[in-house]
Amino acid sequence: MRLLTSMGVKGAAALRKQQVIERVASEIDRLSQAIEQRLVQCEDAEYAGFRLLLNKPGRTFTFAPDDTVRIKDFKPLEPFTWLFYCDDTYHALMPEEVRVAALAIDFRNIDRMRNRRWQLPRAIAVLKEFCGVVPVAEIVPCCKELFGFAPSMEEILHELQGASHRASRYTYYQPDSACWPHATPSETGYVLDVSLAAFRVKCIAEERLKWHAEIPYVAHMPWADAEPPAQDIEAYCTAELAARDAYVRELLGMRRHGLLKKRGPIDKALARMDVYQWERSLPEAKAVRAWLDGHVPNGKNDYEYADSLVMRLIGSREDSPNPCNLVAVARRCGLFSHTFDSQELLELLVALEGALPSWHLNGWTPRAYHEACLAETACKARAASSEGEEGVAAAREPVLATRAA
Repeated sequence: MRLLTSMGVKGAAALRKQQVIERVASEIDRLSQAIEQRLVQCEDAEYAGFRLLLNKPGRTFTFAPDDTVRIKDFKPLEPFTWLFYCDDTYHALMPEEVRVAALAIDFRNIDRMRNRRWQLPRAIAVLKEFCGVVPVAEIVPCCKELFGFAPSMEEILHELQGASHRASRYTYYQPDSACWPHATPSETGYVLDVSLAAFRVKCIAEERLKWHAEIPYVAHMPWADAEPPAQDIEAYCTAELAARDAYVRELLGMRRHGLLKKRGPIDKALARMDVYQWERSLPEAKAVRAWLDGHVPNGKNDYEYADSLVMRLIGSREDSPNPCNLVAVARRCGLFSHTFDSQELLELLVALEGALPSWHLNGWTPRAYHEACLAETACKARAASSEGEEGVAAAREPVLATRAA
């Protein structure tokens, strides 16, 4: 059935076995189309297995009896490739009809399409992590900047719709993405970082309901406020959702009225590594990690302490609109109690803060934003000076003409 559907045959589900066989035989000219569609969507192990057999003499391959490593890596792409066990070993094969149909396939185009399956989500993830609130229309230039292609709006909306049903890196059974102001993605809408999603708002509301009446609770979220206790979870959810929305509008307002309206530049290295690898690879992050390695408290795991704390510092930066929140997080972690030289640690943290993209600066790092603002101001000053000189020259011309007469 799946093969007929890939061929573009309608009504395949209603066919009986003999009818399916006859229909496949009559539609064999569409086999290349079916193979292309499956190759674009299949798993990496299935694709690698197909390419392996296509290049083997006779389109067959016999694994050695002790070749357990490659057996685990090979996955058949049925009904185009098959794997079976016979005479104490595994054999893989590709039917001749599939080989002939595969000759018409442009595998370079297949590779490009398969790459787009992870490149588009990578671009969206980078924007969410760096900007927090991202216009859907900004995804196209980001893809062009990182990977050199412009996805269609249909591709983007389909990806966002699928991401709303994927598990996130924070918790299982929760969406990996959220759209705003409506849950359904649209061309004029925005994409929110998962920490701003509705389920996170509900989590904060539940925590406040549990603890607010007992202690002065402050939620570690950027929109957290000091509202008086409410009576039920619905009231808390409504208050937190309104506060979240106000925070999103505040971010968008800051960008509209800022000196630099455009999004911050994106490092080309993000085309080769994910956001978290890129953040850990920054020289400033490595310097903080080296300091933590030399200040491991008693009772802590020497192998995990520095790595886990670096990621906590980086991941907690956007929990507050305070631009110095990284220092506050370090203080809550007790880092300043591990050294007599607080200035050294403070300088390392400030340097790391200056190298990380900020939601409040629309993806610019504080250091790059400062440099760009200075360049913008200098450019405007030069333009104003040039206009002034032209005005003075224009005013002198009548005077000089009068004197000459």
